[in-house]
Amino acid sequence: MELRGAVTAAGRLLRRPLLRVALSLLLLLLLALQVEWRPVGVLLARIRLPIAAGALGLFVAAQGLSALKWRWIAATLGCGRPVGRHLRLYFAAMFLSLFLPSLVGGDLFRAARLGGEGWRPSRHAVASVFLERATGLWGLCVVAAAGLAVVGYPGGGAVVAVALLVVAILARQWRRLAAVTPAVLTASVAVQLLYVAVHATLAAALGLDLGWGGWLWIAPAVGLMATIPISLGGLGPREWGYVALLRTVGVRGAGAAAFALAWLILVSAVSLAGGLCLLRGEAASRPPEEGAGKGGR
Repeated sequence: MELRGAVTAAGRLLRRPLLRVALSLLLLLLLALQVEWRPVGVLLARIRLPIAAGALGLFVAAQGLSALKWRWIAATLGCGRPVGRHLRLYFAAMFLSLFLPSLVGGDLFRAARLGGEGWRPSRHAVASVFLERATGLWGLCVVAAAGLAVVGYPGGGAVVAVALLVVAILARQWRRLAAVTPAVLTASVAVQLLYVAVHATLAAALGLDLGWGGWLWIAPAVGLMATIPISLGGLGPREWGYVALLRTVGVRGAGAAAFALAWLILVSAVSLAGGLCLLRGEAASRPPEEGAGKGGR
């Protein structure tokens, strides 16, 4: 009973935004103290910008496909909106999740603003966001299983079996989604493969030639680490994950740290652009000023 109480208390603490921020900063500080920054700076200074721009484009494409998948789910549940609105909300949620965790979560924002009026999300809007996340996690597990099979790890089949069981449970719970389930699951796997491509492309821009085989399991594994709700948008656990797992494929020290920092810069850049989507969307949702459109000055 005492152990259960301690775990519950720890869970409550970690749900507090400021503690998540503090944990992220602590993990980053501990990692920074172990890195020799001069060779990291040399690698980043030599990054091939055209290839890095390709990685950025692939990352944006993955986010856009996720937003489109969300729209398919929402439309089936009866709360879909135009594609442009889903895209703006999705990118705005990225900004909120990474930079303003103490105000509102990105997923809650998406659900609340899907209707465009007020801040009280409908049951179907909440379900659409949950299912978009759940199917994304499913796709991540499938790609991770494929990666494990490539490197000869025997647990890949068990991961696929669990993933199929989850699909069966979701299909039974939300029977209205049966018509779009194949497209949604295909998109979920495609999104994760795009993320693998982003990793491989960004690594190539830094001169780290790992190929696709390693990234097929490293990218999903780090993605799972980042989803653990103990930090600020995965900041900290994600960087430690890159450094630890890249070491297993021969990328040590400066190379692993340079990749982790380059990934952080890429995600931050796209999230900051999401802030512009947030400003634009909120400005468009404000009611017109009194007297506007009536010949006023």
